[in-house]
Amino acid sequence: MYVLYTKNQEAYLAHCMENGIPTEACSLWNKLRDDFRHLNYGWISLIFVGFALTNYSRAIRWQILLNTMGFKTRFTSAYSSIFVGYLANLGFPRIGEFVRAGVMARQEQLPADKVFGSILLDRLADITTFFMLVGLAVVIDPGPFRSFFTQFAKLPSIQVNGVVLGLVVVALSLFWIFREALFRLSLIRKMTSLIAGVWEGMRSIKNLERRNAFVLHTLLIWVWFYMMFAFACKAFEPTSSLGLGQMLVVYVFGSFGVFIPSPGGMGTFHYLVIVSLSIYGIQQADAFSFANIAFTWGQFLCLVVFGTASLLWIFRSGGTPGVPAQKS
Repeated sequence: MYVLYTKNQEAYLAHCMENGIPTEACSLWNKLRDDFRHLNYGWISLIFVGFALTNYSRAIRWQILLNTMGFKTRFTSAYSSIFVGYLANLGFPRIGEFVRAGVMARQEQLPADKVFGSILLDRLADITTFFMLVGLAVVIDPGPFRSFFTQFAKLPSIQVNGVVLGLVVVALSLFWIFREALFRLSLIRKMTSLIAGVWEGMRSIKNLERRNAFVLHTLLIWVWFYMMFAFACKAFEPTSSLGLGQMLVVYVFGSFGVFIPSPGGMGTFHYLVIVSLSIYGIQQADAFSFANIAFTWGQFLCLVVFGTASLLWIFRSGGTPGVPAQKS
């Protein structure tokens, strides 16, 4: 974030010099503060509504997976566990999935490995839907994607290192030769038991119950994520005139930034949103402000508010643990 601010401050100073604006009047921090003051907070409030609704669908979808596995769970446990997982991601990237599984397993007295397996299925559904969204964005407006790989990035070339490949072959060969001795070790047995539990949880997808509801809530998750981003665009005057298709493209770029392992997408989200907005002709300082606006309200404060409230609710509440669902 420091590097991002420094680079954008330099670009802002260059912009001021080109337009004859005094250097002392060109503080990116002061501009950011003023932009936050002049937001349309009616649109901002809708971001919180969208966040609550997208995770309502996520909790329902997760319950469908767990019910298919034979576990009847409370909606409040699923809903609060999701928010606590999000909150954990702000501290350490990608730890949220483990925290979410642990919180849900503890609240409902479920096997953690099978709960984690259901989360892997949950994420697989998300990735599949997101790349469908990427495909839609490319069809709607392919220009920004061409510009990005032309001006800002290039696809990596793949080179096979003979030494590394040889070491991998040797390691796999040794593992195969000594596999019986390895599988007798206590640590290896625990690991294989854990993997088996996770795999059993993932296999439940073939017997998925309420398939139509599962698909519907998967779509609603991403519709509301997109709407949250659109609300942020509407709240800030320089981005309020973007079309729905343009908002979708910028949203897709920002989502790639969240997927990169950083705390809640911090920095990576900002960079890709700034780049995509610059392709649409948004001045860089305005793009920097918007990236911080969208992140602060949609990625940070929502997670802090809902995550903290969920933690407090979990600490204060009791209830009957989950029990195996009755199979028909």
